[in-house]
Amino acid sequence: YKGSWLSRSKEQTDRYRIPSFIEQIITFLLPKTEQTLGIFRINGDPTQINRLKDRINTAGADAIIDFNCGTVELNDIHIAAGLLKLFLRELPEPILTYSLYD
Repeated sequence: YKGSWLSRSKEQTDRYRIPSFIEQIITFLLPKTEQTLGIFRINGDPTQINRLKDRINTAGADAIIDFNCGTVELNDIHIAAGLLKLFLRELPEPILTYSLYD
């Protein structure tokens, strides 16, 4: 699994781009950040997060996930935040790359 959702986002260009599901997560989270305490501190249900991860891995980086559809799984801000944290944690190289530490 590791890196599969990122490698699919690199198919069309030589450079990495932000996968559309990440843009969808951020669009969902931004309006809710002021009203929700511990948005990244409180964990979402790991079973549901992994179910979404599997869905994205199956559909590819351009998977469309409607976080406002009303289902508990997709309307839970902590699940969306947990999915974003999982993606960032599993990147093959951190956002602030190792070369920046030198």
